Order: sequence, then structure tokens, then C-alpha cells
Amino acid sequence: MVDGFKRFGLLVLIGVTLMSANFVQAKRLSAQEIKEKILIIPIDKSYQKYSGKIMPRKLQAFKDEKLRAVAAKKSFVNWKTFEDEFISFSYPDHPDIKLEIKQQGKKESDNNFSRDYFLKIGDNIYYKMALKRAEDYRPNYCLCGPIFHHVFLVNKKTLLRFSLLRSGDAKTVQIFSNGWRLETFEWTHLPVHQDIFLEITSSMKLKKSATLSEAVVFAKKTYNRAGFLNKDMSKEQVIEILGKPIVTKGNLFTFQYPSGRRLVTAEIVFDKKGIFHGLKKNCYDYVLTKPEKGSFEWIEEKITTEFSDAERNYEPTPLTENDAKLIFKIFVKKIATAEFYNKMILYKAICFLAKNGFQDQRILKMVEEKCQQKIVSRDDISIITYYAPENKEQLLSSQLRKIYKSGNKTQKAKYPDGRNEVAAIVLSMKQDEPLTKQLIIEGLNNKNKNIRGALYELLYLLPIEEAVIYLRKGFNEKEELAKFYCEEAIRKMKLSDIEKVIDKETNIKLKEAFQYEIDCKDDDSDFTDEPEIDGVFTVD
Repeated sequence: MVDGFKRFGLLVLIGVTLMSANFVQAKRLSAQEIKEKILIIPIDKSYQKYSGKIMPRKLQAFKDEKLRAVAAKKSFVNWKTFEDEFISFSYPDHPDIKLEIKQQGKKESDNNFSRDYFLKIGDNIYYKMALKRAEDYRPNYCLCGPIFHHVFLVNKKTLLRFSLLRSGDAKTVQIFSNGWRLETFEWTHLPVHQDIFLEITSSMKLKKSATLSEAVVFAKKTYNRAGFLNKDMSKEQVIEILGKPIVTKGNLFTFQYPSGRRLVTAEIVFDKKGIFHGLKKNCYDYVLTKPEKGSFEWIEEKITTEFSDAERNYEPTPLTENDAKLIFKIFVKKIATAEFYNKMILYKAICFLAKNGFQDQRILKMVEEKCQQKIVSRDDISIITYYAPENKEQLLSSQLRKIYKSGNKTQKAKYPDGRNEVAAIVLSMKQDEPLTKQLIIEGLNNKNKNIRGALYELLYLLPIEEAVIYLRKGFNEKEELAKFYCEEAIRKMKLSDIEKVIDKETNIKLKEAFQYEIDCKDDDSDFTDEPEIDGVFTVD
């Protein structure tokens, strides 16, 4: 067993507990060292070309050329180590790179406790990681690039999970152990160079960790064992990880093993000397096994009407009234503490059940109580839509005005990265009602940039003559994102409306945006510089 993990440094697997009392700082590996260990997947060159365009776009956020040059660096000579009671990691020792820490929750025993670690260059986030309580590794629900393969790597008694894109770049890196998760923000949303991203993440260390052997056992049981394979492993080492092959044909070995709900069949090719050099494309196949009743996967399957093409070794059963009752019970019990992805499943399930005639008044009562106490989420808004259609407009307008009141008090809030609750509420209301139009205009005159930014994107809902008044306002704002949201609204406007006002427009920037949209609408091409993704190589 030990031989099979020798190249990962897993000689310390048995009986080693990582306690803060004898805490050992993780060694920072070079980017090249990491790539040599984790790049066992076939690289998609077309996606690699696309991936290479990501960083220059992200660097555009740096207006200062000096700071942009720092963010673009591929290497740093000097590094320093940060350590607190939870984690440690190394990062570049540069005068323009500053560390900031934000905490939610007063005590680590609080369910909502989390701590975010930001490396910033000027006002821009350069690198980010988050520590929080968790039950598992975080699933990939970000759509900015499909995860191709997960690779597990041990560095100084810490098990790191690298989630790789088709280009071979690491999108996220996580440590999960003992009910805690330390995870990086998606690299695809950060300006940091991939090499620096890898070096920082290789040094991540979680102090509140279980034994390394426990972390490995959990990862192997829940995720694809092939993530523990390393280039240049011998045939014997591969068998130690994947188990005995079920079929051998020359240098082609077929393995079968459980991976969470999946029964995986993997084909591994060795060279003439019995050495493994990497995975081949489409070397995996799997069969789904029945989910445990009451699990989030079970809930997800119960509310699915169109199943994927994945082969199953069982026949899914239709939703019953008792199933609905169990889902309601789970929602009430777990919604407050569920992780983001599982919370999405629960909210989706409640709406699905409502559409199919199953309701539980406890759910509406919970949402109404939240409405009275604080500003609710867009998911709560979706429940209001199904559970209280007669009171929907009143509840939503009340929520929106609550947000507006708060916004006028906190004027300096930054723009959101995407559509927030303001937009979700407006889009849930009747678009042809005078109240909806009135609320949009109230929000566009709010003192808070966040609120105005969300509503600039919805200007297409107003009559074109009124929309133009606020488009001018948006194009004159200092924040670049205001212009971006206005351009998004213009994209959704009718061509006839744009042509009606363009000749009379005196704002040069707005007129150019109108003309650009006319030209785009005249062009019927579907060109995109992102290559088409033709299926999935392997996932969790």
C-alpha cells in the first residue's frame, strides 16, 4: 500500500494527526513541480488557446500600468508566510500585494462562521481563498469552464484537490477535513497567473485537520480514485490505488471501482515496461447506482423530469406524496445550514413540488417571517411566487423598498458581479404594471451604486423614451460597470426602438453603443471564440 503512494509523499498515511501543537508549515512547490505531478490528463489544445485569453481580459481591470504589471508576473523571488489559528499559506512578498481578512460569525462554533483571505493589488482582488464549515468538497457550479478531472496531491501531510480544466489549468484547489473546507476562488475569475496560483495553493495548510489517512479514505470513497494516479507510476502502484483489474489485454488494463454513486470502469494503458504515463481521452465509463433515500442526490432525482443519458443499474421511481412530505421535512430542518449547492436543490425542490400540487404551509410561514425580519434571497422570492400569488406584488414591492431604504444609507457599496436580489424581484413582478415601472425608476435614483447597477441592466423594461434618460445617466457614471450594465440593457432592446432614438441622441458614448448594437443585430453570425465542448472526460 505504501509503495503505491510513494510518489505522493504518502509514506505518512497511517496514524499521523495534524494538531496545531505540532503544526508544520507546508512546503511551497514550484509551478513546474506541481504540473509534473497533476497533469495526467490529455490537454485540449483548442481550449488551451481559449484559456490563454482569460488572463489578459482579467488584467484590464487594473487601470494603473505598474499594478497591472505586478498582477501579470509569472514568478516572484521573495515569498512570505501568513499563519493564524486556522490556516497558513505562502504568498509573494511584494510591496503592492496586501493581505486582507474578512470574517463572518463571531465564533468558530457558529454555523455561519467563515473567514475569507484576499490578496489585493490596489483595489483589485488578485487571489482569494475561503475557510468555512462544510460536509464535503465544494461541487463545481461555476459555468466559466467545465471541470475535466480532479487530481489529489499530498504535500507535507496535507491532501490538496486540484480541479483541472480541459486546458490543464487548475480552476480551483481545495482542502477538506474534519468538517472544515479551505478553498480557492475560481482561477478563471482571478487575474493571478496560473503559475503563481499553483504555488500559493501548494502551500495551503489547514490546521483543524483530521489524520491524513482519514482524508485520503474519504476522498477515495467519494471521488474518482484515478485522481490519485501520478505520471510514471508502475503497474503495481496503479493497482494499489485502483484495485485488481477485471480484464487485462496486453498493456491495456480495465479496472472497476465505486466512486460515490458511480460504479466506474476505467481503461489504463501502460508502456512496454509497465509504466503509466497519463490518462487517455474517453478512458472512463460509469453506471449510476441508487441514491440513498433522503440524500440531496435523492431529492434532485425526485424532482427530475428528464434524466441524463447516464446508464443506471436501477429504475428511478415516480414522486409520491410521502416523498414530498419527506422533502418538506428536510427543507425545514436543513435549509438554514445547507451549503450553497444543496440549498439550491432544496429551493428548486419546493418550487417543483408547488408546481405539481404539493405544498406545506410551514414553508410560506418561514418565508413570510424572513420578509418581516430582513431582506430575503431570490430563492425565497421564487417560493413567494408559487405559494402566495395573490400577495406577491405587495410582498415583493415591500422587499424592494426595504432594499432601497438600506441602499440610501450605505451609498458606497460596490457594484455586484452579477444580477442581485433587486433584479430578481423586479423580474418576478408583472412587467406591464405601473408599480413595476415606478419601482425601477425609484431604484435608478437610489444613492447606492449596487442598486443602480442592477437596474441599469433592466432599462429595456421601460419605454424607450424614458430608458434613454437613464442610459445617459449610466454612461456618465464614473464606474465602468455602470456602462457595462447599460450596454447589456441595450442588447435586449428592440431594434425598432433603438432606430427611433439614435439620430436624435447627443450623448456620443450612448450613440456609439446604439450603433454598435444595430450593427450586431444586422450580423447573423454565431461566432464565438470559445471552442465547443464535445462531451465530458470525467467528473466527480
